[in-house]
Amino acid sequence: MRKNKLLWMTATWVFIFSLVTAGGVLAAPVKMIITHEIALTHWKHPLMEKYGKLVEERTKGRIKAELYPAGQLYSDKNAVAALGTGGVHMVWPVTVNVESLVPAFALMNFPMFIEDELMLKNPQFKKDLREMLSKVLAPKNIRLMGVLRTSEALCIFRKGVTPKKVIDLKGLKIRTTGGLVWLDIYKSLGVTAVGMPASEMAAALAQGVIEGIHTSPAGWSQMVGMAAPYALKQPDFYIATYQALVDDKWFRQLPQDIQEIMQGTLDELLNLQWQEGMDQDEKELKIMEKKGAKIHILSKEEIKKEWIPLCKPAFENFSKRFPEAYKEALALKAKYEK
Repeated sequence: MRKNKLLWMTATWVFIFSLVTAGGVLAAPVKMIITHEIALTHWKHPLMEKYGKLVEERTKGRIKAELYPAGQLYSDKNAVAALGTGGVHMVWPVTVNVESLVPAFALMNFPMFIEDELMLKNPQFKKDLREMLSKVLAPKNIRLMGVLRTSEALCIFRKGVTPKKVIDLKGLKIRTTGGLVWLDIYKSLGVTAVGMPASEMAAALAQGVIEGIHTSPAGWSQMVGMAAPYALKQPDFYIATYQALVDDKWFRQLPQDIQEIMQGTLDELLNLQWQEGMDQDEKELKIMEKKGAKIHILSKEEIKKEWIPLCKPAFENFSKRFPEAYKEALALKAKYEK
């Protein structure tokens, strides 16, 4: 009789506890470990710090954010690999660090896959993008919560090299970064892709080792300068990104209202960040124009008509390796194509 009473009481308390948990009340604050590898002076650090503080405030302390900056805990690449182990819950790595763990994620580097207008003005596109990319990451127990804009890449060239059409790039040696997709893209365009440290770019241009560099406006103004007095700007052809990733198993165990607070807070911050990234690009380009640099800006129509068809071999290579991811990426773009 006593044993049955104890069992009944235990079951009752388990039931009550489950109701309280389902209602969004945590017995104790949940630790959220966030990490990054960059310097505290980089714009990403204060943004991650602000995100952690806002989540703490809006969950009324039910989430306790702990931010470990400047590689104190992990490099971003190792942090991505550690998601799901309990060692880290959130990291915002550059896309290539995600691609190294999940190669199909290279679809984020497709030309014109991410466009400024869509990311700024269409919340549903961003939601669909998150869901599609989270599906790609699901086997690693990783969820994508948002995409951050770093910069829109452009091609800059040494004195005397002034391409205006895609055909003008054929045979040129251009320093590039990124994963396998962009190596294939440049090969499709007839370009010889050259890898080298950023610190060597200006000297390589001056010595004629390379004719051009695929880089950000900040990379142009702050690292290369007038060693490359001419730029070819291809709007939306390639926008470099960071990815806000979270341990999916950890996230799904949180009460629903906390999940919504975390996602909503990030959406709010990243919408502002996207515009700030665009504004910073324009600021850097104006710096170079004031120094005397010339910028030739292509139209999106020209890129779609003359550049994208040449990229077909790169797309085909990707589709053979990752047919399902490629199919879903095409479907998403088709849904929002004007």
